[in-house]
Amino acid sequence: MSKVRTSAVYAINIIFLTLVSVSIIGAIALIPDLFTQISGWVVGIVDVFWIITVACILSKKLRLFISQMIRSVITKMRGYKKFVLTITAFIIVIWQIFLVYNLSGWSGWDPSFLTAAATYKVVEDSYFSVYPNVVFQLFINHFVWILTGQQSRETLIIILNLLNILMLDTALLLLLKSLRKLFNGRYLCETAVLGLLIIGLSPYVAIPYTDIIAFLLSSIAIYLVVVLKNIRSKQKRVFVLISLGLVMVLSYMTKPSLLIFYMAIIIAIVLFLNKSSLKNCFISSLILTITIAFSVFGIHYFMAHQDYININHEMREPATHFIAMGMTGKGGFNGKDIKDDTSIETYKERNDANKQKIKKRLKKFGNVTNYQKFLFTKQINNTSDGSFAWGVEGGFLKLFDINDNIGSRFVMKMYAKNGQALNNTFEFRFLIQIVWLIVLVLCWFSAFINNRFSIILKLTIVGFMLFLLLFEGGRSRYVIQFLPFIIMTIPYGIMAIDNLKKKI
Repeated sequence: MSKVRTSAVYAINIIFLTLVSVSIIGAIALIPDLFTQISGWVVGIVDVFWIITVACILSKKLRLFISQMIRSVITKMRGYKKFVLTITAFIIVIWQIFLVYNLSGWSGWDPSFLTAAATYKVVEDSYFSVYPNVVFQLFINHFVWILTGQQSRETLIIILNLLNILMLDTALLLLLKSLRKLFNGRYLCETAVLGLLIIGLSPYVAIPYTDIIAFLLSSIAIYLVVVLKNIRSKQKRVFVLISLGLVMVLSYMTKPSLLIFYMAIIIAIVLFLNKSSLKNCFISSLILTITIAFSVFGIHYFMAHQDYININHEMREPATHFIAMGMTGKGGFNGKDIKDDTSIETYKERNDANKQKIKKRLKKFGNVTNYQKFLFTKQINNTSDGSFAWGVEGGFLKLFDINDNIGSRFVMKMYAKNGQALNNTFEFRFLIQIVWLIVLVLCWFSAFINNRFSIILKLTIVGFMLFLLLFEGGRSRYVIQFLPFIIMTIPYGIMAIDNLKKKI
């Protein structure tokens, strides 16, 4: 079994390194073009950073001075730890609220359908029959609308975005708590800073869609798995397993692809299974199965007896539709494929038509190498953009109001020039691209740490990347759903670099 395990871990690392390497190549390739289009003040920041970096490389005295200064500041801050953390948290939340009130607006894609339908008394919309996976988000939106007094749609969007802040901050706190348990506080600061920069301060808090919910559910799942590892009390273990089962069901209802994490856990359990853990695995599986069964039954019962929305299951898109869509253009959304499918009446006929489309598109590649080239480019499109495709979707975001104060002008300059979020926000995209490149490099180095949990993380990331290569992808917004797993690889990457330094 040990030889099989070693070979399996080796294979996982090879695939992981290959996929993340392609993402890094794509991330680097985006930087020159973004740099040529940024404002002078961002170039100034880059210049200052570059001068300091070069000076530190050339001067040992400067390196020691900066190192001592940083250590001195950290030492002094330790005496005011709670105060510093409180002030930092306060500033972060204020910034997030500021983003919500200055960036909330109308979208020309999925969030718009969800917020519009949430304000109806009864929904008669074929969109939800075609895409039943967003019905869970619709019910959340509708519940919030009722709970807050059935306000206008504009007010509902702002409220949902404020809830995004709560979900995002909760998710980040759970990730940090997980890291504290895994690393006893080591690498916590570095991971927290990179996590905040890449998503915590992100403008995505102003988009009321499933991305932030998926981020939260992934973070909860990670935390529960980490907690489960060290629980000795039977009652607490049962509670955590039931909670994990519920999160699994909610994950499937939000984005079915979130189940990849649980598949990764199963693979890791099989790899590390021994006789002493068989009983625990069986009992845990039984509790999870019962929880999932009861949850699914409850959901089916609720859907059968609710009268808010009518779902015609015959209209839903088959998985083959998203596979076919992912095989053309950039591997993303394809309006012609949507039009083709809507003209076909039954689910079976649509599925058969898409199977034929897949065969034709495979044949069109001509040979394996052409398909490999396509997948290489698609992997870059799927994962290399650190802005997570901010402003890329059609009619991405048009602000409710354009305020004329300094703060609002700065927010618009960074995220929504002239009141619209397009892909011309070069300052934001350049700065966040540097952060994303650092995150990807640390993720790459995590391949050289091979404990059980790091293997689960790598399996999950590989699973998500392969999923996006197989199905509809084409832009990096889909990365947000598995970003918690990438963030969790950061300390492993730093640990691997530290180990490498010691050897050198």
